[in-house]
Amino acid sequence: MDQIARYERSKIAERSRRGKLRKARQGEIIANRQPVYGFRFTADRKGYEVDPEKMPIVRRIFEMVASGTSLLSIKKTFDREGIPTPSSGHPARGDGRFWSQAFLKKCIMHDAYKPHTPEELMELLPTDVADNLDADRCYGIWWFGRQRHTYKQISETAPDGARRYRKSKKSMWIPQDQWIGVPVPDSGIPRELVEAARGAVKHNRRAAKAADRTWELSGGIFRCGCCGRPLQRAGRRSEASTLLLPLP
Repeated sequence: MDQIARYERSKIAERSRRGKLRKARQGEIIANRQPVYGFRFTADRKGYEVDPEKMPIVRRIFEMVASGTSLLSIKKTFDREGIPTPSSGHPARGDGRFWSQAFLKKCIMHDAYKPHTPEELMELLPTDVADNLDADRCYGIWWFGRQRHTYKQISETAPDGARRYRKSKKSMWIPQDQWIGVPVPDSGIPRELVEAARGAVKHNRRAAKAADRTWELSGGIFRCGCCGRPLQRAGRRSEASTLLLPLP
């Protein structure tokens, strides 16, 4: 019975994947728990429409980043002003009281906010979908199939000796030429503003952490002059001096 149930689950997952793939190729959004911030689902949940309450916040993010404001400053400003976060009121994502710098950068890099011309859409969207769009309008793009997720059930023994089961999720990025583009309404954010904001954050990089401590020399910033390998810190943290050695 266990083997039969496993087979049925795999068949259900495969049919669900094929159904979502077919919908995306037809130019329909795959509705999940929440739409992209600044948009809302249409009545049939097959597409997006601009949310007039949240999209001005998205535009403000782009304007502040393009003017030179850091993501941390934007986060602190929004927290101080009490602007609801994207996960605010979502029971599965906590109370959502504070904004995230990672979300702000993800928002800036999302193609749903970037206007695309009809000529660009012909190269990025399925032919049948691009032919049905208005040639005089611009559209954003929502990408389907960027990652492939694999779920696995793991059996563990609890401290009390009882058997516990949990699900493990593994994600893998798919080559970009295999993504499927779905057109969404124009966000109203100028293309020049989007490009300026992306240019301001393109070199942003999170530093590695160990025991909640940021290591300024991480990320391969400093390299050995002989072998060219990145340097790492050697010695105890309590030491005043730091010895840099090439990574093995």
